[in-house]
Amino acid sequence: MNIYKKFLSPFVLISALALSSTAFAADKGYQSVYSPLTGKHCITVGTMTLEAEQECAGMAGFRVRLIDADDRQSLTLMKGSKEYPLDFWSTVSSNFSELGKLIEWRVNIDKKSRDLQAIALIVRFKNSEGDGSKMNSDLVVVDLQRKNICAVGVVKATKDGKQNENARKMADNATGLKCLGN
Repeated sequence: MNIYKKFLSPFVLISALALSSTAFAADKGYQSVYSPLTGKHCITVGTMTLEAEQECAGMAGFRVRLIDADDRQSLTLMKGSKEYPLDFWSTVSSNFSELGKLIEWRVNIDKKSRDLQAIALIVRFKNSEGDGSKMNSDLVVVDLQRKNICAVGVVKATKDGKQNENARKMADNATGLKCLGN
């Protein structure tokens, strides 16, 4: 059975209705909806020594592949027949890493058709520092509107507790930012 038909439709509806009202970009009207990177919303599609791949439900026509290789995690986004490897281990940090349990999708919802247009995504990226004794908990912002989808920013934790808010602002204005690693 197709994972996207089985899990995505009810999840998108629940997310869009229940969670989307939690975050708005006042000037652009973008909303947040969420998809999980764990549990029954993902299926294992490949395993090798020190590597595993899972496909998880996405949003707005995107599929998500979670890649775990040598204790480092990244995403590859897929839309139609195109794949967009985000390569967090080379664009964000080569240190040991793990992704959070949810992807936050910044979307525009058409008022008449209720279709979602994803403009960016945000994912938590926990990565080791130096000798691995300390973990950073950053948010990675990915621009979904350009031809070559890429990570455009990393938002560090802040003392004022506005890390999520700052990541949403960056995501809502991601089209003007350069791809990381370029």
